[in-house]
Amino acid sequence: MPELPEVETTRRGIEPHVTGERVTEVTIRRYDLRLPISENLSEVEGRMILGVKRRSKYLLLEIDDGSTVLAHLGMSGSLRVIDPAETWKKHDHVGITLGMESSCAFMIRVDSVWSYGSWETLLSMIC
Repeated sequence: MPELPEVETTRRGIEPHVTGERVTEVTIRRYDLRLPISENLSEVEGRMILGVKRRSKYLLLEIDDGSTVLAHLGMSGSLRVIDPAETWKKHDHVGITLGMESSCAFMIRVDSVWSYGSWETLLSMIC
């Protein structure tokens, strides 16, 4: 299970890539993780990510409409910043395509062999 240092490293790793970028597409390939993926996760399409925070082992993507995407990587999850054209791997469950604010599209993709992660969209900031 990713511990706090790994979650903080993930936050610091994705923050410069996602901050100020617009979400162009949300792709969910598997809804039945530890908790079902929030049905309203796709509502962040067209919205801008203002920043990435961490609360305990949760990553919080702050959205420009005041909502927050809450992500937990579970036992074996990881986030990767990749080219959207890259082939999906067997355990890639969620992809958030970002781009064109910085001249090229890219994607953050969640990989979790154990499928214990969770993704939710919260209507207001919790921290």
